[in-house]
Amino acid sequence: MSEWTIQHAETEVCEMPSLGLYREVIHEKLSDTQLQWESNDLTDMIYLTAAAGYCNQVVGERSHASHINNSSRRLRRAQNTHRNLRTFLDKLELPELTG
Repeated sequence: MSEWTIQHAETEVCEMPSLGLYREVIHEKLSDTQLQWESNDLTDMIYLTAAAGYCNQVVGERSHASHINNSSRRLRRAQNTHRNLRTFLDKLELPELTG
């Protein structure tokens, strides 16, 4: 474990779908002294990063979606988290329904 932690952890944790995002979001949130923590932030971050790591598209609360998208950008991953249902629906590119 010591060898892995020293030699491989940094790269391999970044490659993990959920844990890599979670680590990046925590880092971003802790690095910005202007951000205020809310009582449910940690829970939201755990579940939204899990969803973003394994789902094609995720809709989440605005600030968390922003943190996840920033983290995805740093990890060179697709940005699949949306701040509202409108941007999610636009991403789906559904065919027009004709009557």
